[in-house]
Amino acid sequence: MKLKLELLRPFPTSFRLCRGPIAAPPLQPHTPGVFPNNVSFMKGNYVPESEAAMMSQRAEYDAILCLGVTKWVHLNWGDLGLQWFFKRAYRHLTPGGVLILEPQPWSSYSKRKRLTETTFRNYNCIRLRPDQFSTYLTSEVGFTSYELISTPNSCPKGLQRPIYLFHKGPASCRK
Repeated sequence: MKLKLELLRPFPTSFRLCRGPIAAPPLQPHTPGVFPNNVSFMKGNYVPESEAAMMSQRAEYDAILCLGVTKWVHLNWGDLGLQWFFKRAYRHLTPGGVLILEPQPWSSYSKRKRLTETTFRNYNCIRLRPDQFSTYLTSEVGFTSYELISTPNSCPKGLQRPIYLFHKGPASCRK
């Protein structure tokens, strides 16, 4: 009986002892296409394995949130991996969709370049720098425009990075 009771508890006992009883939020009936059922999050490697995989991506999302990951994509997969990442995001967006992007500054790359042999090798071969992303995304990838949303000032200095909104135009503007 005790084992059965343990399986029903969604939180560890220590959490309840430290924080008190936790009530789960009420379950709402599933209504497709209505918030919050129209929001999904994906965790995983977003860099396509090949150009063919990137080209086969179909439009599914109205918005893609990309905060603090460009440096890691860049260091692990180099310029080509980051370019495929951006192109996949563009292809994944529906016409009128937006990419919300927070690129890390080039100066932060050197602190992490020696994590692995791959990151060190890629760091030394990078030609597409973060300050060139906006131009690349609008001239090469196909985004029709972009704007600076914000540069948070209330965060620790390392997290005071600009956040951009890239717009994918209507179907007639797509590349």
